Amino acid sequence: MGGKSAVDPTRRACRAVVSVVAFAALCASASALAQGIIHQVTVKPRPSLPGKTWTFTSYYGCFEYGTGRPVNCSFTHTVDGVKPPASDPDNNGGHFHNTSRPLSLANKPLTHDGDTDPAPYGVAGFTATGTNGWGKVVHEMPEVSGNLAGTANMVLPRYWYCVSGCYTFNSWRYEDTYDIGIRNLAELPTLPPGGDYVKVRSPDNNHPDSVAFTGSALTLQMIPLVAQNFQILSGRTLSVNDMSLIKGGLFDIGAQWTPPHKSHREGKDADINQGGVSCDQDRDLRAAADQLLSRVPSPSGGMRSALLCEPCSGGRMCRKHIDFE
Repeated sequence: MGGKSAVDPTRRACRAVVSVVAFAALCASASALAQGIIHQVTVKPRPSLPGKTWTFTSYYGCFEYGTGRPVNCSFTHTVDGVKPPASDPDNNGGHFHNTSRPLSLANKPLTHDGDTDPAPYGVAGFTATGTNGWGKVVHEMPEVSGNLAGTANMVLPRYWYCVSGCYTFNSWRYEDTYDIGIRNLAELPTLPPGGDYVKVRSPDNNHPDSVAFTGSALTLQMIPLVAQNFQILSGRTLSVNDMSLIKGGLFDIGAQWTPPHKSHREGKDADINQGGVSCDQDRDLRAAADQLLSRVPSPSGGMRSALLCEPCSGGRMCRKHIDFE
């Protein structure tokens, strides 16, 4: 099992070729060959986004030493859940509720030709059933970010033994970390009293403040500028609400692993508190955002403001949301 995504199968394959096998003479000393090596690999895929499904493909193969002939090894592959400790924000991705956490997109099972494991996040099969002796497992990335732990084992058939990178005399073991997330996000700084903006959220034990004010470099650059503009135009302080989680991905404010925070996934936007003025009435905030941010095309083909108004209860467009990229 290698350390690259499905876009680089050659490198993954080369990693597995190192785990070659050789025919064992009956007098071979098995104990001398049991090195107890566990391969530990971290891969960094992106979370799946609306309209973009990211996959990770693992290849397994056993080959006869010297000839390269495929040998039909059995293997298992599982995605085990959040990497311990689950209380670590780097591991849980900012979600402190991990019960029923989806481990793939829309809880789709891992796929492998000839899978004999009924568990949705486990596969079992044989290496030589795949193309050119490779067993292939496809894992669709979940929308939720965080570090997932995975394990895999390959076992040789009878009368064969391992000669490279062995876990036991006839097997290999792989322990992987899937570090799923949007890279290079950072936290919006907290300003002293009297600053151009404040950070204010409702209490949320499932996604605490320490993980909820994250954005891209451009977003973090633009928020203070919009706040300065807004204060000049209105005399009010910009009050920033939810942004993105520390690694992006699904920000499920209802703690049910679902939207409505559909766009809070890549560190490119932020909710703004109403401050007594609903979005559809806040001309100063609209002007402050539009003066600094490039306008983006609307679904109708025209141009729309960087300030987007979202419905509150009753249908009024009162919630404030700014797209910074």
